[in-house]
Amino acid sequence: MKVVLILLIPLFSIAQSSYYPETQKVYTYHANVNVTYILKLLDSSYYEFFKCNKSKVEYDFGNYRIYDKDEFYLESAYIKDRFNFLIYEDKLLINERGIYPSQLAKIRNKNELMKIAANSDYDKAYDFNYITDTICNELSEFRLGRTNPSINKAKELFIKQAMEISPDYADILKKYYCGPGYYTSYIGDQKIKWDNDLSETSLNKLSGTVLHESVHGFNRLEYDTVSRQWLHWFCIGPGKNIKVKYYKYYHSRHFYPIIPKIVKDSVFRYQTYVGIKAKTMGSNVRGILGLMNEYTAYMNDARISLDLFNKAYKKNDTINSKVFLHAVSDVYSAYYQFNLFIAYYLKYGKEKVKKSYEAAFENKNLRIAYTVATKEFKSIVDEFYAIIEAQPELKDRYVAYRLSEINVEKEYLEKEKSILEEFKVTDLTPEIYVRNVDVAKSK
Repeated sequence: MKVVLILLIPLFSIAQSSYYPETQKVYTYHANVNVTYILKLLDSSYYEFFKCNKSKVEYDFGNYRIYDKDEFYLESAYIKDRFNFLIYEDKLLINERGIYPSQLAKIRNKNELMKIAANSDYDKAYDFNYITDTICNELSEFRLGRTNPSINKAKELFIKQAMEISPDYADILKKYYCGPGYYTSYIGDQKIKWDNDLSETSLNKLSGTVLHESVHGFNRLEYDTVSRQWLHWFCIGPGKNIKVKYYKYYHSRHFYPIIPKIVKDSVFRYQTYVGIKAKTMGSNVRGILGLMNEYTAYMNDARISLDLFNKAYKKNDTINSKVFLHAVSDVYSAYYQFNLFIAYYLKYGKEKVKKSYEAAFENKNLRIAYTVATKEFKSIVDEFYAIIEAQPELKDRYVAYRLSEINVEKEYLEKEKSILEEFKVTDLTPEIYVRNVDVAKSK
């Protein structure tokens, strides 16, 4: 049975409404001359909510859902100390004109809670105050971690653990933390709340996942005011960060026709990330940038889990070494799966969307990001296999099952490896690497 995580990660740097014009909407409510509320609906079913007054900007984010065309639900990342302007647990109604408290209000187009606004009127950075018309010196963030002691304690433990592996990973967790309580877990359709279990073994089972989700926060979009262009950050290994120029991509689901049926049916991450049903996933709507976002998150997930295994194994910590090795076995398959997805993306682009493919190929930092991340991920996978081969007793039933899951991906990735090799940067000299890859501490 698979557990699905609905992420509620900070979206600080993708708040600008001009970035996804095909899907984003902006709704506003001007309470008076001193107070304005702004709701931005983003791709991947995320929303951002701002309250601007003369002294500050208050910020909220989470997931939204629309059912039966107009039933609108918001699920905030915050349990307490959040906005009360919209009642998140109750149903609202939405259309192209506004957001309404009832069906009658929607039909009459009266008593709306918020009205539709022009995206271009609200395309400033997330910390822009539309009342004072200035950038804030400090953004007031109402983070869930401030109201739940268990969540704060878990965060402290994960940061301490990461510090022992990589100060850069600890830095990411400090700034972009997304751990238990910041995302919603589902088993099937059943929503599962975190049980606040702070036992060592229970938290260790989540170590890789926490870094994975926090890397999504680090892998942010950022507007560079000097070059006047959008850049996408990627963490491509401990202490290795790179900014990639945004370009006009196509949705990943378009390569659906060229994928063999056996891949669609057998690759267990296919439907979740790029299948027809994954219409709102970032790995679909952001094309290869979205695929790279997931690819690098899984790579760093595997990296910290493997390093934690090695640390526990050297201490003869049988229980936790098993926990961490199981964690590696859960995610190492993403190396084969996302390489296969990226290969199909490039192959389809080369055949059908040539301008987008050429733009990707000309995007040097994108190719460097893929090249470095793939080298890192490959080393993790190779080390994982070497550990299992050298210590057969570690290959328990769970690990054996995980190893048996990826025969199809391996076979079909071999058939597509030429286009990936073509995409890699072959002239990645130390000079080019240093110039393009930020090896300083995480920003």
